[in-house]
Amino acid sequence: SCAWIVFCQSQRPDRPGAAASLILAMGLGGLALTIKQTTMFEAIFFGLAGLWRLHRDGVGAVGIVKTGAAAIAIGLAPTAAVAAWFAAHGWIGEWWQAMFLSSLARQSLGLAVQTHNLYAIFRLILVFLGCAALGLVFQRSTPGFARYRGLMLGWLVAAFLGFAVIANAFTHYLLPLLVPLTPLAAIAFGKRLVGPVLFGATVVVASILGSTFDLGYYRDSRASYEAANEAIKANLEDGRLLVFFGPTLFYETADAMPMSPLVFPNHLYDPLERNVSHLDTYDELDRMISARPEVIVTRKIYGSELDQDIRELVENYTAENCRVVWDGYLHEPRRIRRPHLVYACD
Repeated sequence: SCAWIVFCQSQRPDRPGAAASLILAMGLGGLALTIKQTTMFEAIFFGLAGLWRLHRDGVGAVGIVKTGAAAIAIGLAPTAAVAAWFAAHGWIGEWWQAMFLSSLARQSLGLAVQTHNLYAIFRLILVFLGCAALGLVFQRSTPGFARYRGLMLGWLVAAFLGFAVIANAFTHYLLPLLVPLTPLAAIAFGKRLVGPVLFGATVVVASILGSTFDLGYYRDSRASYEAANEAIKANLEDGRLLVFFGPTLFYETADAMPMSPLVFPNHLYDPLERNVSHLDTYDELDRMISARPEVIVTRKIYGSELDQDIRELVENYTAENCRVVWDGYLHEPRRIRRPHLVYACD
């Protein structure tokens, strides 16, 4: 929405309306900033682009400074409001850790894993990148696109910066870059002869690399999840569920409350995430184990990603107090099937 407003502003001659639109766009950018801090690069770009448009329309320096100050204030207001709410409840330290310090505390994947992940990301979006590149070529013959060319390229750069500044490369961090690539790809898809060929190639490649049309896989995924969920529900009395490895959706579908603010399993077992929150990971897991969870969901086979002391906490408890009530595979995207266990504990 922020991008749409700035793009519309680029063709509006009325200065008061353009200034108001820019302030509204920065407000929307500020809302995004409360959720994902890396959106600041796109927000900054769109703010500067809007001010440049005002300058091109003849707005003086004083007007630009006033509009810029108002846009900055509106853009920061949502974050300030959230911070104030947490401060009022005595949680400002936790908010600051989660929003800023945790990213700095996260450990690096290492060069080998980073290289592998970047290769996997590039492989996934290769066709999409090709379509967007063709869109840039074809835009010369697309009526009305010339005025947006600079905005589109700047948006691409800003979105890429939001991806590049993150210490570890994972596929989901690429999502913001797909948004500006989409209208460029649409130009290529819109060509009478080339478009259908590109679209067909995209569908074929997506079918090969992904599991979009693998209906049998999705049926198996649903059946295995439901079976595991029933095993969890059948052994819960007080709702003390610990999903150590597995989907956090179990908390919702099994009508259980998480035993800790560290809801996502990665925050418990992944060395990269260890102690990045305001809580000590080992101490928090030890506290949960001491509270005697009734059901534990975990992976049947652990990899090297698990710290030994964390692993021993769970394994010692399950060995002494628990029995297996479900043993099967839980399915993940890209046809990944991982063996999991559901333990019922005394």
